[in-house]
Amino acid sequence: MKHIVIIGNSAAGMSAAKAIRINDKDVKITMVSEEQYPAYRRFEIAEILMNKLNPQKLFLNPNEFYETEHIDFLPGRKVDRVIPKKNAIILFDKTKIVYDALIVASGSSANVSKDVKGSGKHGVLGFRNIGNVQDITELIPISHTVCVWGAGIAGINAAYAMSKKNLEIKIISSKARILEGILNEDMAKSLENLLKDKRVEILFNKSIVEIFGNGDVKAIKLDSGKVIGCGILILDKNLTPNTKFLENTEVNISPGIRVDEFLRSSVENIFAAGDVLNRRDPKEEYFDFPNSWDIAVNQGSIAGENALKFLQSKVDQMISCPDDVPPGKLRILDLELEAAPALDVFNDALNSSGCKQEDN
Repeated sequence: MKHIVIIGNSAAGMSAAKAIRINDKDVKITMVSEEQYPAYRRFEIAEILMNKLNPQKLFLNPNEFYETEHIDFLPGRKVDRVIPKKNAIILFDKTKIVYDALIVASGSSANVSKDVKGSGKHGVLGFRNIGNVQDITELIPISHTVCVWGAGIAGINAAYAMSKKNLEIKIISSKARILEGILNEDMAKSLENLLKDKRVEILFNKSIVEIFGNGDVKAIKLDSGKVIGCGILILDKNLTPNTKFLENTEVNISPGIRVDEFLRSSVENIFAAGDVLNRRDPKEEYFDFPNSWDIAVNQGSIAGENALKFLQSKVDQMISCPDDVPPGKLRILDLELEAAPALDVFNDALNSSGCKQEDN
């Protein structure tokens, strides 16, 4: 029996699994996820923070989904490395899993640039998953001020949700206005005013150069020299594709996985989809495009079908990634705004999707 392994269990990974199972009821599917949870609507995690929503309310499928669809789901398991020449992945617990085709949908993580001093402090957190929200929730009782570094969609959602907790919220953005390149100037101004009404202060054209604290975050220093005390620093910039397990392999990464129009990597039986793909011209604060979830779902489906066609020796029937990325809805929790379709952000979104990158 042929075996397809999927690394990642979010939009792209789950979509890949569903596409495979729809087209083949027998092929073996194994999904490996670093998270303990089954697939969930990642873009709604702020609801957990704001409304004390039970994380299970965000789950995409019934509890019995993996068993019903005959998917071997391995939650809470981290991939250490991939060995393409042996068609194998090695988990951190030393488990070896052999595959016939591999789909990498491991997403991306927020990071602090190495140029920033004190980046390893406790309380420096992304806003990408349920685990991040749980960590933030634990720190709220001992924090008076929360800083959000980056004014992308995730960062604004985090700030908006935290404003409900009677905390002092400050957004630090390197841009001149909020969601530059996604919203037009009038809509951006309206959103800025709404955040100000929620007592969220936005510091434009600023960056962080140092993080202070003995183990825990106590304060940040801006490039202007200003020091701001805070107990939580939420990151919404410098998102890096999760590809460490592919380092020093035959898979071309720079820093994300480079793929052809069929979402196939430089190794013929390894496919990729979602935020793990290479980004040609990354926007340091705006990785979560208005319809990025839909893009990842579509890519996952294509990667899943193409991995299956590869195993069926039907390479000539592979599906290519679409050329266009339609405008999407911008959701800031209970707000829904129209993104500006005329702006370059959608071309950047297409580039970020990984389609047709081999021409570079």
